[in-house]
Amino acid sequence: MSAKAKPVSATSEASKTTATSSATAQQGATQAAPQTAVQDEPGTLASLRHAIILTLEKHGHAIAYGLLGFLIALLILLIGFWPTFLLSIFAAIGVLIGTYQDGSIQLKRLLARILRNFR
Repeated sequence: MSAKAKPVSATSEASKTTATSSATAQQGATQAAPQTAVQDEPGTLASLRHAIILTLEKHGHAIAYGLLGFLIALLILLIGFWPTFLLSIFAAIGVLIGTYQDGSIQLKRLLARILRNFR
């Protein structure tokens, strides 16, 4: 009994090798593709944005008044107390005029009540 070895064709072996290597290359290409867009990494910037929004929603007034206090302190140090005080007075007057021009009913009633005392 002699066992005859079945000849393997070179083309079928080469096609199997080519198919396997191309499949591996495609998998490697998808795995090795660099993540350049921000959308590919939703955890980094999205979580930071979410944390900032939550902080502003919970502590918005504290942050705003803290920045205002910092600005006033900086102005006092740079230009002095009285110029900062005068600047604040003029800014408040400007806000009142702007609110009046916007048509605030509450401000108009307040001004009418105050001016009624001077007639």
